[in-house]
Amino acid sequence: MNPLVIRQCKVADIQHAPNVEALMQEYASESHVIELPAPNVQWGHYQALEDAGIFSVIGAFIGDYLIGFVAIISNKLPHHGAALSITESFFVAKEHRK
Repeated sequence: MNPLVIRQCKVADIQHAPNVEALMQEYASESHVIELPAPNVQWGHYQALEDAGIFSVIGAFIGDYLIGFVAIISNKLPHHGAALSITESFFVAKEHRK
């Protein structure tokens, strides 16, 4: 059995994980906010944010399979000049929560 590996990764690592569609469906069903439209992952937007240096992601993998992720947006506030980071997403597949 492959060990659990948690590492900083690229948007492409998440996007191309073999089980990403199933994981995103599970995430959407658990975290849907009624006031917002249905999830529609914008991979190109995530890639552009990563390319701009303001988006990073940490993935949890067992082998090639993605079992969770934390997505972080970081930027300098233009009015105050202070750095600010927010967690855009945080999810672990139910079967892997402990």
